[in-house]
Amino acid sequence: MKRRDVMGLLAVAGALVTLPGPAEAPRGHTVGALLETGEELHRSLWQVFTLSDSKPAVYPAVREQLDVLTQGLAEARTAADRARLCTMTADLYQLAGELFFDANRYTDAAQYYTLAAHAAHAGGDHDLWACAMTRHAYVELYARRAPTARSLLAVASRIARQGDSALSTRHWVAAVQAQVCAAMGDIDGCARALDEAEQVHSLDGHSPQRRLAPLRRFAPPRGTRGLLPPARSSRSRGGCPHRGPRPTAVPAPSRRRTERPCRPRGPPG
Repeated sequence: MKRRDVMGLLAVAGALVTLPGPAEAPRGHTVGALLETGEELHRSLWQVFTLSDSKPAVYPAVREQLDVLTQGLAEARTAADRARLCTMTADLYQLAGELFFDANRYTDAAQYYTLAAHAAHAGGDHDLWACAMTRHAYVELYARRAPTARSLLAVASRIARQGDSALSTRHWVAAVQAQVCAAMGDIDGCARALDEAEQVHSLDGHSPQRRLAPLRRFAPPRGTRGLLPPARSSRSRGGCPHRGPRPTAVPAPSRRRTERPCRPRGPPG
């Protein structure tokens, strides 16, 4: 994963995402193929990333697909096609950000998350936009810049409330806000955030699988969990006064430094 390669791709895709919508015209071959098979391919890439022991091995496939998406964005001729391609780009840029985060390249990860947020905004997907902002906030928290993380999460929370109310996005954001409040010693803020995170269990009308599954492509359930099951609520509240919530249900190999907050991957599946 060469830095020059990363910077070049970010510059091109970023420019294409921010271009104004093109005039209506017939759909190109690349766009048609992406809209037909792209989302399924992205789900497969997330699954491979989740299960793979060697995360960098996934990057070539992600990089190749990002090239195809860049071409598709350049060829998009309708507002609807462009919106879907922007959403798909945001999805894949979050995966790329995860790859760089796992490689301890936090600046590169943050740049991918930033572009993912721009692309999700351009595509009109508030849930995906909020997820990108939350991932970026976690980079700041991991770098011990909790006040910056808190500001990003405040924006992510507002964005998530404009998303699909049947999804758990806003509750996941609140769970990460609890970690930030804990890192800053804000006990009351941590408790309020945990209260909001636990409201995920009050989502009615859908099974847990239905309300969480759509977010798996945004935040696959690997390693630590972003949402807090009821059985862990009291322990998580007990962690509020400390430097950060204790990393419950985190496999030992996933803990990079016990003093740092656990890395949320999103809602449990």
